[in-house]
This record gives sequence, structure tokens and C-alpha cells, in this order.
Amino acid sequence: MIDTYCGLCCEGCAFQNEPYHCGGCIKTQGNPFHGACPVAACCREKGCVHCGECADFPCPLLHDYSYDAQHGDDGARIKQCAAWAGSREKSRYPQIYAYLMSKPVTAWDFKVEWQWQRFHVDGKHFA
Repeated sequence: MIDTYCGLCCEGCAFQNEPYHCGGCIKTQGNPFHGACPVAACCREKGCVHCGECADFPCPLLHDYSYDAQHGDDGARIKQCAAWAGSREKSRYPQIYAYLMSKPVTAWDFKVEWQWQRFHVDGKHFA
């Protein structure tokens, strides 16, 4: 499931619990526990679901975040965004996709078992 703009996985993250109560990147519209994220802001400004959809992927900003000496992940988030981009089935209805993704806090993922894309908010599917 796509839960961040940069490809970092929020599932099981300790910052979701005490004392941070982070809501995650996409759920907070790019403002997780540590404040506004420039990677998320860039992605949202360009209208992308995640960085892997960007024409500049991987950009220097994402690269610097992924390979940061203290908080980096040695490129794991870049690989995740590439995997998300690769699994996205081309929609026959791009106008519908754009409309659904324009709704606040909407997340998109690709259900492998169904071989189909889903749109949801807080785990509740609406399309």
C-alpha cells in the first residue's frame, strides 16, 4: 500500500506510537510528526501520488533523503517508488484517476491478487 510520497514504509513504524503519534505521510498530507516534509511538498505540488510518478525521478532531493548518513536507507525508498511505479497499471480512464486522486487524503494502491487499482481513505475503499 502506498502510504508515503517518498517510498519509506510507515507500516510498523515506532513513531506511530507514544510519544509521537505520527499519522503518517499521506494521511497528514506531508506533515508527519517531524513537521513539513520537503519531499512530500514537492510531490504534492507536482500532483503525483508518490515520487516514482515524477518525471524527475529520482530527483536530487529524494536521493539526498534516501542516502542521508543519519536517517537514510541506502536507496530503499527509491527502489520502493520504482516498484510502485512499475506495478501501476495504465488506466484506461485517466480523467477518473485524476479526479479520484484530487480528493483530500486519498491513497492509491495496486492489489496484486485482484490485478487492479484501489482508491481509499483511512483504509476504506471508495473506488
